[in-house]
Amino acid sequence: MKRKLFRQISNEWRSNLWLGVELLIVSVVLWYAVDFITVATAKRLEPQGFDTTSTIHMDFTSIPEASPEYVQLDDGLNYWQHWAKGVNTLLSRISNHPDVIAAGSATGGGQPFDGSWSITSMVEAYPQQGDTLRIGEARGENTDDRPDDVNYRLYKVEMTPENLKVFDIHGIDGETPEELGEILLRGEILMSESAVVRSNRTPRSLRGCEFYVNNDTTRTVRVGAVIPYLNSMSRFKGVSNSAKYISLLDSTRSGYTLNVRVHPGREKAFIDDIYENADKLYKAYNVTFDEINTYADFADDYERDDRLHLRNWGVCIGFLLLSIFLGVFGTFWFRTQQRVSEIAIRKTFGARRRHISSRLIGEGLGILLLATIPAALIDTVLAHYELNTHMYGVYLAPGRLLLEIAITFLLMAVMIVLGIWIPARRAMRTDPARALAAE
Repeated sequence: MKRKLFRQISNEWRSNLWLGVELLIVSVVLWYAVDFITVATAKRLEPQGFDTTSTIHMDFTSIPEASPEYVQLDDGLNYWQHWAKGVNTLLSRISNHPDVIAAGSATGGGQPFDGSWSITSMVEAYPQQGDTLRIGEARGENTDDRPDDVNYRLYKVEMTPENLKVFDIHGIDGETPEELGEILLRGEILMSESAVVRSNRTPRSLRGCEFYVNNDTTRTVRVGAVIPYLNSMSRFKGVSNSAKYISLLDSTRSGYTLNVRVHPGREKAFIDDIYENADKLYKAYNVTFDEINTYADFADDYERDDRLHLRNWGVCIGFLLLSIFLGVFGTFWFRTQQRVSEIAIRKTFGARRRHISSRLIGEGLGILLLATIPAALIDTVLAHYELNTHMYGVYLAPGRLLLEIAITFLLMAVMIVLGIWIPARRAMRTDPARALAAE
């Protein structure tokens, strides 16, 4: 059957050649659309590392001296000491609010939808055999016989232990937020599993390692636990390969926010209560709250541009897919309609409907298979020259490429089957004598 099918395709090579060229072009264009959709979907479905259910974002702010609400404090403390006392006082009051489950603070990157960061270079103090970390010079060793080393470039995040509970952050070995908080209080750090992207380590092997901070051998930190990826950027951009490490927050500094988890359904009531009692309870040492938003609203504002960009691209891709479907569907519909007499002759000689349908559909899928081979080569070349959509800087990933080619083939196969089966089914209901007389 297969030999007869491909023999028939080769015998009608002139008409099938142009059809194959059309399918090749359509396959490449459709693959580009599938590539965009696949990458966008993969990024959107990745775990963010933060659980933002019933969480609230609150900004601290200082009351300026020109404000009538400013209180002159004559206790001999400077501005930063007042700031620390005010922040700690407000944090304590918020933590004792009846609607609050947990309240904590963090610097940039310690909460979702926060694009700020601070990069730190870290090298391993006692590398395992085979590691290539740049510590030789820092320790005064002769590095002539050592291979080129690799620095760990990490995003530095500071947070209070309670912030881990607010966003329900766990360790990759099952550590609870409370256990991770105890690690921070011991002076150890938490490191994200993406830190191993440029080393030969596994994520779990980072636990217990000691690192020099910025090649300074006098500043050593120890990894107490490893946590999953933390995506503090837009959910439409996916998880970044850039690693993070978390240390204990110094409450005397500025530039961090208060994060709160409340009981489900109490978000609006909590925010209203804070605003109503701002002058009485939620102002201390000339420190108060600025903007208060749920992380659901915060996400809507932060991701608006990405969402609009994806929507516009989605409309264009949708129109392209519709055009491709109508084009392929119409081509094979017309092609099958032109073969009504052939179908009638086959029925006259006793061929069953099932055999006729499978023959016609098999011919269409055979041409698609032959066209997919060069189309796949073209797809590979386009990805090699980075003309498609990238996933964290990677354009050509064999597994992803094969998956997208398979999806493209299946989509086109569905179009071809529908374009053949519907008119063929109608043609096979026609009386053979009438169909031949019309010819």
